[in-house]
Amino acid sequence: MPTDVVDLLVEVMDIIMYCLKGSLVKKKGLQECFPAICRFYMVSYYERSHRIAVGARNGSVALYGIGLENMNTSLLGSIGMLNSAPQLRCIKTYQVPPVQLASPGPHHALRLARLIWTSNRNIILMAHDGKEHCFIV
Repeated sequence: MPTDVVDLLVEVMDIIMYCLKGSLVKKKGLQECFPAICRFYMVSYYERSHRIAVGARNGSVALYGIGLENMNTSLLGSIGMLNSAPQLRCIKTYQVPPVQLASPGPHHALRLARLIWTSNRNIILMAHDGKEHCFIV
């Protein structure tokens, strides 16, 4: 299940980075080498510098480069999505509390929002209900 992968997304990315050839990722990009991981909102990849940022539910953000890994655990809360400005100089996270399902069926609150960079200083948070919230970094 995708939710099981989300719980271990940083560990999954560790395995992917170990298994993928660095030269292949540099040449083709992460989207072409492993498209399944790019579907998660908590994964951001910058093609020019070949850097990857992955957000975890425990609030940490793992930053990967080809042959290099750093972990930043200064963030708190559950990361619902992660997006980065060009060159991963600024990383924005949207934190969501855990949702407990009271009854089966469609829940609009479970739909994820999206972070969209409009320039190197402006970001838009698109909520699941269509509302937009603009932020300046």
